[in-house]
Amino acid sequence: MRLVGTPEVRVQEDVLRSLGEWVERFDAQRVLLVTSEGGAKRWGDAVRDATGNVELAIFSDVEAEPSLETGRRAGETAREIQADLVIGLGGGSPLDICKVAAAQVHNRGDLTDMIGVDQIRHRVPPIIAIPTTAGTGSETTPVAIVTDKADQLKKGIVSTRIIPAVALLDPTLSVTMPSHITAWTGVDALTHALEAYTSRPANDFTDSLAMRAVRMIFDNLPRAFEQGDDLDARREMLVASLLAGMAFASSGCAAVHALAMTLGGRYPLAHGLANALMLPSVMEFNREVCEEKYDRLAARLGIEGGAAGLVDRVIDLCDQLQIPERLSDVGVEQAALEPMARAAVEIKRLMEKNPREMSWQQALELYESVF
Repeated sequence: MRLVGTPEVRVQEDVLRSLGEWVERFDAQRVLLVTSEGGAKRWGDAVRDATGNVELAIFSDVEAEPSLETGRRAGETAREIQADLVIGLGGGSPLDICKVAAAQVHNRGDLTDMIGVDQIRHRVPPIIAIPTTAGTGSETTPVAIVTDKADQLKKGIVSTRIIPAVALLDPTLSVTMPSHITAWTGVDALTHALEAYTSRPANDFTDSLAMRAVRMIFDNLPRAFEQGDDLDARREMLVASLLAGMAFASSGCAAVHALAMTLGGRYPLAHGLANALMLPSVMEFNREVCEEKYDRLAARLGIEGGAAGLVDRVIDLCDQLQIPERLSDVGVEQAALEPMARAAVEIKRLMEKNPREMSWQQALELYESVF
């Protein structure tokens, strides 16, 4: 298994002050900051002060679960200034749009031409990723996700060219994250780790990263959820998210993500919440072929009951984090289950990595079990 490249990583407080150093290292003259509206208000001046006299443009029109159109507009801004450095600051949505914007500087055509695996043909300016949530691991992965509203599907742009050159992890930037966002993003990271651990391309390298990430999440996510200003817990969760991202960047995500991405394409659900809704049921489905690996992970974590105990531990964590249990609780309609099931199994880049083959009828049964 070929292992993808990884960014240079720094874990420190007041990380925004170091941006001038990176601007100099990359000899950047035209910098694009991609963030949310709230991120621009909170940190825009700090970024401007730190980057010095370079030309700085800010694209802050990034919504949650961003659309193709948002990606196009970010790309237009990056092209207009011919950005030679792109900084992403925020949760998974700004980081993904940061990658999308950078990809369009030297790659012409429509953004839809980049959807899929290895469709970015030309170079991409260096990317600095500064996550303020601990979930997507986007700061270390070759993946950017955008929502195609016309097709009601989330679609992935996957290329090693968009792996950030630098990942800056600062726990002080995540202390204001609301508790429900802490929960959803944390279970997103847990899903990355568990799927990377059981995916078909998993290997010793990705297993070690994934197991470490799972332990860190079980130990620290409840603390971060209950006490948002616990800097130690916030720091550990940022590192766990990055490790989980490194794991799935090499071995991949699978059926949980396929089912969740289809949910998120049709309904305005946060990606982490959609993953959390589907994770226990898919783990149970996969037990038929993953019993030994689940047993091994449970033993490593000190969880009694082997594979069944591990699934129960995930369910207990979601309960502790006050995550809804049923699709009907979040507005999903029963009539949508069958078309979503048919669409989910067509996300081949994910479903082909699932350790157990899944038909659309089995996908429907999983949706129904959670409905």
